[in-house]
Amino acid sequence: MTKMTKSPLIGNAGEHLVVGELLRRGIIAGLMPRGMVAYDILARTPAGRDLRIRVKTRSSGGWQYSLHSDGALFRDLRPGDDWSALVDVGTPPAPPAYWILPTEKVRELLMADHTGWLATLDKKGQRRKTNTRPVLMERRVPQLAQYREAWAALLE
Repeated sequence: MTKMTKSPLIGNAGEHLVVGELLRRGIIAGLMPRGMVAYDILARTPAGRDLRIRVKTRSSGGWQYSLHSDGALFRDLRPGDDWSALVDVGTPPAPPAYWILPTEKVRELLMADHTGWLATLDKKGQRRKTNTRPVLMERRVPQLAQYREAWAALLE
């Protein structure tokens, strides 16, 4: 399978895995239609709280995000009800790993890294352009430790 065809499958797998985990925990959840700009999953907790969940999946490397043309990282961000599920599907038969955290925290980490990267020069000694992809790299995973398997945070 080529990287081109494998990539959408990895993303789809992550979204379905997150929906399954939410349902296992008594949270009603469903995938949004393909192409939704803001989020991937709409969920409702047993207490009736609505959650919007953005899923990013990787099988290796970092979780890649794209800046919108206006420089925004996320559309329609709603602190408090806006969550991100970072999924590492790894290599079967190992089980997937999940990090559940507020999308605002993901934005904070990505923009700090991206701003620092933009302040450096490229290999030709020129300023970097802003129309690139910020990546939440493997080196950030230790900072995410408190969010590993933090499904209970969605119920608070």
